[in-house]
This record gives sequence, C-alpha cells and structure tokens, in this order.
Amino acid sequence: MRRALGPLVVVMLLLPAAPAAADVHFMKITEVFAGVASAPDAHYVELQMYSAGQRFTAGASIRVFDDANTSVGTFTFVGDVPVGANQSRILAATTEAETFFSVAADLEMSSAAIPATGGKVCFEAPGHGVIDCVAWGDYTGPAGGVGTPFRVAEGIPAGAAMERSTKANATLEGADDTNDSATDFRFGLPAPRNNAGAIGAAPGGALSFAGNDVVPEIAQAHQVVVRRAGSTTDLVGASYETLDGSATDGLDYTGASGDVQWSDGDGDDASFDVDILDDTEPEGPETILLRLRDPTGGAVLGIRPDATITIEANDDGTRPTSRIRKPRHKKSYAAKRIRKLTGTATDPDSGVAGVKVALLQRLKQGCKWWNGKRFAKRACSSPRWIGAKGGASWSYRVSKLLPASTGKVKHYQLRSRARDLAGNVERGFKAGRNKNRFEVR
Repeated sequence: MRRALGPLVVVMLLLPAAPAAADVHFMKITEVFAGVASAPDAHYVELQMYSAGQRFTAGASIRVFDDANTSVGTFTFVGDVPVGANQSRILAATTEAETFFSVAADLEMSSAAIPATGGKVCFEAPGHGVIDCVAWGDYTGPAGGVGTPFRVAEGIPAGAAMERSTKANATLEGADDTNDSATDFRFGLPAPRNNAGAIGAAPGGALSFAGNDVVPEIAQAHQVVVRRAGSTTDLVGASYETLDGSATDGLDYTGASGDVQWSDGDGDDASFDVDILDDTEPEGPETILLRLRDPTGGAVLGIRPDATITIEANDDGTRPTSRIRKPRHKKSYAAKRIRKLTGTATDPDSGVAGVKVALLQRLKQGCKWWNGKRFAKRACSSPRWIGAKGGASWSYRVSKLLPASTGKVKHYQLRSRARDLAGNVERGFKAGRNKNRFEVR
C-alpha cells in the first residue's frame, strides 16, 4: 500500500499550488474622491494592500451605496492586478478622473456613482464577502463595519479626498481599521495611485491652509495664510469662511468670508485677515474654525482645508515685557553688517516661555514680512512672527541673504513680543525702524 502511494504523492507535489486564501482580503479602502466643480465626474476609490500576495482580484468588486444604503453602482475586476507587494495600491476611477489627474486606473468605473453628501463604499470578493467598508456624510444605513460616518454634517466637500489615517507611521496596517469611519479617516491630498506606482495630481495644484495659528488676545488683524502646492498652471481659487468654535463672532473676533485666487503661474502664498477682538472677561483659550472650500480652475483641496485660530487669553495674569538690546538706540549699522538681533524679556511672576520677532520691509507700494529665509509677498497687515532662540535672553540671526533680498529700498521695521509660562502674551511690542540701518527707539 505504501509503495502504491509514493508516485501519487509525487504527482500531487508537481501540481501548481492554488492561490492562498489570503490573496485578496488583506486590503483596505484608503481614499475616496467624489469630484470637483471643474471635473464633477472625476470620482475614484483607492485600495491598498497591507500584506504581500494580494494581487488576485479577479471577480472582486467595489460597491457604492447612497445615504439610505441602496446600491447605486457595482464595479467588478475582470482580472488580477500584476503587483502584489505589501503597501501596493489599486485604483478604481472614472475616465474623467483619469484625465483630470493624468493617471491610469486599474479598474474603470463606468459611472460617477459616489454621492458627495453621504454614502458608503465597500470592497467585496468571492469567497470572502465584504472585506472593508467606509461611510461618510448623512449615511443612515447599518453601522456595522463603518460606525460613525466621516464628516457627518458635510460629507466629502467638492475637491477634497477622504483618506485613511495610518496614525504614527506611514504604513497601512490592519490596526488602522477600527470599523469607525469618523475615527479612521481624515482629509488628505487627492493624489490617486495605481498598481504600477504612478501618482496622479490635479492640473492646477492643491490649496490648503498653512497651519493652525495661535494669537494673543489683543485687538489686531491676524493674517491667515493659504498655500498653493504642486502645479501652478491656470487661474485657480477657493472660498474661505470663519466659524465659531469656542470663540464667538462679534465678541471674540469678527467673522470673515471671501475668496482667495492665484493667477496662472503664481505659486506665492495668498492670505486674508481675521480681526481679533480684545475683551475684559476672564476666560481660557478660545478657537475660531477656518474652512477652505469650493476650489475653482484645475485645483483641488489639499491636506488642510480646515484649520483653527486659537486666541490666547490675556485676562488672568501679568504680561511679560521684551526689549530689543541690539541694534542699540539711535546707533547706525550698515545694512550688510546686520547679522544678529538680540534682546531680553522678563516676567517676575511666572517666567518667560519664549520670544518671537518680526522683520518688515516697508516699500512704496506695500510691505513684505521676513519669513526666516526671505521677504514673503504680503499685504501690509499683521506681523509674520518667527521664534527667536532663547527665552529671557534671546537672539535671532538675520540670514546672509537679507542685503541681497532688499533691492534698492532698505527701510525696515523690527518688532519683538514675549510670552510667559502662563500663556500670557505681551500686549504691545518693541519696535525699531531703519533706512539703510537699524534704529531702536
């Protein structure tokens, strides 16, 4: 009997192995994009592998549901994808998305089925059933596998991508899926990637806030910076607005709304002002919400279409003071010799936490604030504060590029401002001015 089984065992070993059961189910939905005003049918869904050998996608499908959990589109893979490496991507996209982002899809979506205001997308495979689902907006279907939808009140804004968060590292892992879409997803840069490794990009670039700002509670016009990344082709723009967080419009700040625009070839930062109001009510830090929406031209929204301004309270303690020590009062310096600005700051109650400085170039037709490397194009409004080295005794080294950057008009203003350990910010600032030299009052 044993001798009869020997050849059979050999024959079985020579037969090709069947695909392992894990060859498709270690995948997650990582991006969903529901179009932009200039390309409303540019929809895509991106999958990502988090284990090797996941390329056997034949028969698997992406299903799209509306807000009531009714299926509105099913898109099925007719074959396998060639790359099955860990962290590889698979792109399902409409032909308009392929054209808009200049990237080829691995699976063509025959219709723009993704509802921006609310819905669900699932990835399914024969023998595995539903592998992963995500929901957003006003989706009211079963919560199983999706939990709370991403951006319940708004859905996916035009030109924005919902992107799975990989948390502390940039590697997708199974633990990055908690089956709660509101927790697992965030805004991301719309940059669809396919299985060949190609990365798409919007023809007009991506528009985004520069960051979250912290400002003192003093009456001032705070400048909010909006950046254009990637391509600078075409006239593009977006709308902005402020919303109440814990701060109240009319009491803590004056609400603002409008548009920012960039011309063809313009890659400079844009900006708008938000007026901060000073009151006498004892209160903690308060926040203003910022929103950038409705990109125009060939632009999309970048990684930060939402941001905050935190207003630091100044009603619960003494404020620090700062003093510019060098350049000294009324002492002249040739512009080429200015390299280091120094000063001191004091707070007898809680100590100094840090000092910021601002350097302004005043021109005949406007102003430019020094950003640490160059004078950035800005309207003449609030300072561009830069952290100085040190606390109670501080210094800031002006770049050697300064003399070459100023052109023929050399007329500057220097400011310093301290913050103490309690979070109080100096109400005013120490200022100096020069014309081919620095002078400090």
